[in-house]
Amino acid sequence: MFHLLFICLCQLIPPVEQWSRNYEFSTPQSGQETAPDSGLYKPFNVFVMIAIDNNQREGLRLDGNPLDNPDWTLIQGTQSSFNA
Repeated sequence: MFHLLFICLCQLIPPVEQWSRNYEFSTPQSGQETAPDSGLYKPFNVFVMIAIDNNQREGLRLDGNPLDNPDWTLIQGTQSSFNA
């Protein structure tokens, strides 16, 4: 019998006044073991949700590179967007 492990690392969006210019994300080096004591690992899927001022989107970088055509959704009543 396989036991699946689901981990959700969730964080609320801080107020705009607390937004930072730089964030660092740490991820596990290996994934979930496919079978007990098999030594085989299935990689984790890592997802990040980003909220950003609309006028700053072009400057957003991941590992120093611009994002590849992100699909932004406007946050109603603000000058910001999010992408998940």
